[in-house]
Amino acid sequence: GQLVASHPAYDLMFDVFAPENFHGDIKGRTKWAVDQMIKAINASNFLGIKPMASFSGSLLFHTFYPWPQRPSGLVEEGFKELAKRWMPILNHADKKGVDICYEIHPGEDLHDGVTFERFLASTKNHSRAKILYAPSHFILQQLDYLQFIDFYKDYIDYVNQVKNLNGYADDHSNLNAQEYYTWSPKINWDKFVNYREYFWLPYGASTV
Repeated sequence: GQLVASHPAYDLMFDVFAPENFHGDIKGRTKWAVDQMIKAINASNFLGIKPMASFSGSLLFHTFYPWPQRPSGLVEEGFKELAKRWMPILNHADKKGVDICYEIHPGEDLHDGVTFERFLASTKNHSRAKILYAPSHFILQQLDYLQFIDFYKDYIDYVNQVKNLNGYADDHSNLNAQEYYTWSPKINWDKFVNYREYFWLPYGASTV
């Protein structure tokens, strides 16, 4: 999903996500990524798995901080392009009975509730556009990870990476660190117990 929509500034870094024969070939790499998504949807359907995880891609993330000032209409045009690239994939997912669950993640165009809503509107509220919920990424952005459930519970189809990697770091480089740190405050596990179909133990596994 990441390579379905990627800004040219990230081309060199994201080449490693694709086979070597597509390195430097952005059009070919994008076409390959779309084909991989179609195959993943088919596999999910074959296995009887409804929710399928994905990133949205990063056409716009570099523009979300309002400096330097964005040209008027740039963000709207970006979401229009993002939806254009994803609609054929979402439509195929609909035929196969599969939900595309976009991980709300810093660095992605869908990184909070507002950006998910923008994307949803750009896809004309496509029924297969859902959310992969990973609360550790919310606290990194100073977002209320519990209130998000209240707002978007009807769209959350996938829960992943609930770890102690959230809150404020005790070091000075938490956003750029290459190792995991123990951060505080930690997620309140009690509030996750029996959330929907998932059961969380107070000191259980870090992922589902």
